[in-house]
Amino acid sequence: MDRPLPPVPIPQPLSPRARADPLDSAPVPEGLRRAEAGWLADQLGWRCFHERAFHRGFPRRSVMTALDWLALLHPALMILFVYPVVGATIRLGILVRERRLQINPLPPTVPVEHTDHGRWVTTGTVVAVLIALIWSFLERQGAGLPFPGGNERLVRLLALGGASLAACGALWRLRRPGRRAGAALVAWGGLLLLGLQPEIWRLADSPLQPAFWASHFWSGWLLIGLLLFAMAAAPEIAHRPVLRRLHVAAAFLMAVLLAVQAITGCRDLVSLAQR
Repeated sequence: MDRPLPPVPIPQPLSPRARADPLDSAPVPEGLRRAEAGWLADQLGWRCFHERAFHRGFPRRSVMTALDWLALLHPALMILFVYPVVGATIRLGILVRERRLQINPLPPTVPVEHTDHGRWVTTGTVVAVLIALIWSFLERQGAGLPFPGGNERLVRLLALGGASLAACGALWRLRRPGRRAGAALVAWGGLLLLGLQPEIWRLADSPLQPAFWASHFWSGWLLIGLLLFAMAAAPEIAHRPVLRRLHVAAAFLMAVLLAVQAITGCRDLVSLAQR
């Protein structure tokens, strides 16, 4: 007859004092089961990750200031408005080509809608860029530091930004090709002058440096130039095949630049959060 097996001892659960903080260096009680040891290791790893990610990597802020909300307005405008309208513009451009080649019987309003969507993309991008530039200028004052050059220089920079926005808005009304080209150059040049100020964060200013091609500002400035060119030359693009082919090639480059802007923008947001 077989012997009865001895009773298996039931391990006692950890006391509340032992479970209070997994980061304590207290010795593990004897008889602790592997499940309890695994739970303790999981809690220890999560606490270490939490401390490293949320308490050491990023600063704590109880209330966001108006300057913080202004910093978020630039990416929010690009994500919620510009990029969706870009998708609609691309789709309308494909429909315009199908109508011109008589692939699909589409109404004559499709080219007009494609042009209007392109105007909204250009204007929205200019507004978003101006918001980012203004935030860069006001960041020093938000930190309690005096603005270099005084308030007079700040007013001149804000006036230059207003002139760039007005030139972009004039492209909606101007009819003569020379005036449209001049307004586009004024808007593009104004954004360049604002971006070359020392308060603007640029990785490099020389095309010979690798960091120049990873700069969020310079790729964005090139994107703005292509958008302004397309907006200014919209009537000529519709009637001249050479400009139409150039516009299609520029559209592919703009799509690449939009992807680069999304990647470098996320990178710069993380860098700003860790400053």
